Amino acid sequence: MAAVESANADVVVVVAYGRFIPSEILSATQLGAVNIHPSLLPRHRGPSPVATAILDGDTFTGVSLMLLDEGMDTGPILSQSAPVEITQETRVDGLTDHLFEVGAGMLPNVLDDLASGVLLPQPQDDAGATVTRLIRKEDGVVDWDAPAERIVRMNRAFHPWPGTSTVWDGELLKLIDVEFVSGERIPSGFDPGVVFERDGQGVYVSTGDGSAVRLVEVQAAGTRVMSAGEFVVGRPDFIGARLGASRMSEK
Repeated sequence: MAAVESANADVVVVVAYGRFIPSEILSATQLGAVNIHPSLLPRHRGPSPVATAILDGDTFTGVSLMLLDEGMDTGPILSQSAPVEITQETRVDGLTDHLFEVGAGMLPNVLDDLASGVLLPQPQDDAGATVTRLIRKEDGVVDWDAPAERIVRMNRAFHPWPGTSTVWDGELLKLIDVEFVSGERIPSGFDPGVVFERDGQGVYVSTGDGSAVRLVEVQAAGTRVMSAGEFVVGRPDFIGARLGASRMSEK
């Protein structure tokens, strides 16, 4: 608070702070506190908007510049970006960087217009609000009973942290990169989490919706990142194994 007052600031700009701003700071400047939030509010309020957009299968997101109030991303909107596409290749780290670059580019004009009085903050439509939660390390552990597309979205949403992983032979196996192949079906009788090969097409894991995820790159404990094909050459017993955290407790 003392730093804000001593600076005689007209406005406070908040980026990726992750905590509530004390009310005395919100009211300490003439223009208030402007936040760059990486979603098109009121969708995806809260601490994990970018990861949640990918995880939920959104096809686009964007940036909102808003005035902070005492709620969680509930303040009035100053400006929003055009929609930013989320593709099948989009990962959270690259998308986050891009969204904050977009927001930084919007900021000068927004501050000028706010100071001149030509920009009128618009209240959010709370009826359309969704709220994200903080991502935890355990969120990256794959449940192979889930649909294949959901698991692939996890891999993109949790890269590089907390990452996605599974358990094989009692040890953690990191899934560095995975793919969903449309139309790929698992062999008859396979339970979720079973590893199998398709000649010349790669290494797959069966999932709960009867489809499969293709493993692209993996990393076992104490080893480097390698392609799934290279991993299988060194560990041929990986084919036919059943993956999953529950298998650790069964050993």
